[in-house]
Amino acid sequence: MHILVGVSGGIAAYKAAEVVSQLAQKDCTVDVCMTSNAERFITPLTFTALTGRATQCQQQIQSSTQTETYAHLYPSSEVDLFIVMPATASTIARLAVGLGEDPVSNAALALKSDCIKQVCPAMNTNMWQQASVQRNCRTLEHDGWEIIGPETGRLACGTVGEGRLASPTRILDSVLQHKNKS
Repeated sequence: MHILVGVSGGIAAYKAAEVVSQLAQKDCTVDVCMTSNAERFITPLTFTALTGRATQCQQQIQSSTQTETYAHLYPSSEVDLFIVMPATASTIARLAVGLGEDPVSNAALALKSDCIKQVCPAMNTNMWQQASVQRNCRTLEHDGWEIIGPETGRLACGTVGEGRLASPTRILDSVLQHKNKS
């Protein structure tokens, strides 16, 4: 199974590395794309080391190959499953309205129609409870996205409530259930 992981800029970005590592160990082909805000929390080099594949970032290196020149199309147009973790309120909004402003939202626009799409919200409880965020999640579900989480627990901001990224085990299980069906 070919999986593309989109990482957006939240403190929970470090948990994406654990999921990516586990997927690679389960013989999945894993590519990663990141928003520039995600790079403030974890480096592209981490994901490149875990996958053995180049990580797509905001600042793409100029290249002459079609795959690298059209990085917003590849590998997203070739994957079986696309998962965004952590999915911030901003990323969820861009996905819901089809606004391609970064490697993650551009990748979502280039997916094949039969690609499995998953999003794992992670944000402060007050942000998660906003009507606009809930509306955007309902839009994503209507558009065929699976929502994984969030969970309730201690958040990075020190509060306790709903908004914590789903556990890496829960995310991994959700992805692998699709691998086992193919």
